[in-house]
Amino acid sequence: MSRGRRSTLAFAAVWLLACTAGLPPRIASCPNPTSGAGEFAGDFTRRYSYAVTGQGAAATLEVVVENRGGRLALVAFNEFGVKAFSVVRDESGLSTQLHLGPLVVVPPGNILGDLERVAFLEGVPIGNAVEIDQRVCHYRSRLELLSDSSG
Repeated sequence: MSRGRRSTLAFAAVWLLACTAGLPPRIASCPNPTSGAGEFAGDFTRRYSYAVTGQGAAATLEVVVENRGGRLALVAFNEFGVKAFSVVRDESGLSTQLHLGPLVVVPPGNILGDLERVAFLEGVPIGNAVEIDQRVCHYRSRLELLSDSSG
């Protein structure tokens, strides 16, 4: 191998390590039961504060969820108001788009699973929070309902 090629490979390896070294710790994906969007009564738009800690990671997101006509859309924003990811679930399945790529600390499926676990806090007064201890997946989350526009 030529000296120039070795230098290029060494530079690429150092650059790759430098780029990934600054990434925040991530919470691993947790297997969650996913039900159909149509299982939730009626149409709604709800806004939540979602805080999660575990596996050396921590994040707080604002999550907006809308269920309309059997189509569920979830959009999460980081603490700076930047769109982190979006999820759509409809008759064709589940699709996820990561807007911040590897900077997304918690997998979208974990948040969707936690929301389903507490049935999207339907009937819970605004400002109330629910704690979820996912011992199997080694993380804890806290969901607080911030606003609810049902109907």
